[in-house]
Amino acid sequence: MKLKNTKLSGKSDASFLLNEIKENKVLASRDWLVEKVNELMQ
Repeated sequence: MKLKNTKLSGKSDASFLLNEIKENKVLASRDWLVEKVNELMQ
C-alpha cells in the first residue's frame, strides 16, 4: 500500500521488495506477489 502511494521512491522500493520475494523460499503465494509488485512498478 505504501509503495502504491509514493511515486518518487516507489520503483526502487518495489525492486527491493521483488528481490526479497524471489529470494524467500517459504512464501505460499510467491507468483501472485511477484505479479502485484510488477503492477506497482508500471
